[in-house]
Amino acid sequence: MVRSDPPLILIVDDEKSYRLALRAQLRRCGYRTVTAVDGEEALVIARDTSPDAILLDLAMPDVDGNRFLWQLRRDESLRETPVIVLTALTHTDAIDQAERLGVRHVLLKSKFSLADLAARLAELLPGKDAA
Repeated sequence: MVRSDPPLILIVDDEKSYRLALRAQLRRCGYRTVTAVDGEEALVIARDTSPDAILLDLAMPDVDGNRFLWQLRRDESLRETPVIVLTALTHTDAIDQAERLGVRHVLLKSKFSLADLAARLAELLPGKDAA
């Protein structure tokens, strides 16, 4: 039996230390990862790699998370890609907009756990087990 590659997760966050820590944790869980520092870079990477899911910060310079989501949903090949927002924002306007743009889950950076994130990813990626 041929095993397919583990799911590919695109991590989009302008905070380097957070992005690298999340990448390391997801790799330990068996996921493949790619990273981007803002929405503009993330869109290029998403088009090049077709990730299985995207972890997205909302508050970023230049192209923020919601602008990225708007562009992602307009791209026919990427519009169904599941997105989980990981944000420090607690005000509802940005989160409400992200939900209108089809994010599957919103997790506050200060309150989520790796186990919670892994459970959300497993829910969004049925049949695509991490290695």
